[in-house]
Amino acid sequence: MNDFVSNLEEETLEAFHQLFLAGTDTNNFAEVYYSSVDRRHRGNGLCTEMYRRTLPFLKSKGFGAIRNTFTDPATVVIGEKLGFVELGKAYLRDGKDAHGMKLFPAAGDKEYFTEAGVRL
Repeated sequence: MNDFVSNLEEETLEAFHQLFLAGTDTNNFAEVYYSSVDRRHRGNGLCTEMYRRTLPFLKSKGFGAIRNTFTDPATVVIGEKLGFVELGKAYLRDGKDAHGMKLFPAAGDKEYFTEAGVRL
């Protein structure tokens, strides 16, 4: 899985730097790989609240931007509302290991993860 994830990360890192760090006085950014809310508590605004609290906290610590991996369409929508911009997307059905074997053979068309960023 590392090659599959690494390819998207490499492709989006340049865009991230150009969009969110160019022209700033910092090259300091935070990376959030995954955030999750227990299924029993979804739909209550917990994920949105986590991000609303995290963004100003990271800014107060000197970070100039955040690079985030969203793994659910609902979290992509939350990210967009908070100013995150999509940098790239990888569908799980396309993921293959170093030997060409599918990593997620049962993955559907709506299963993907998205790399996104926001300037603080």
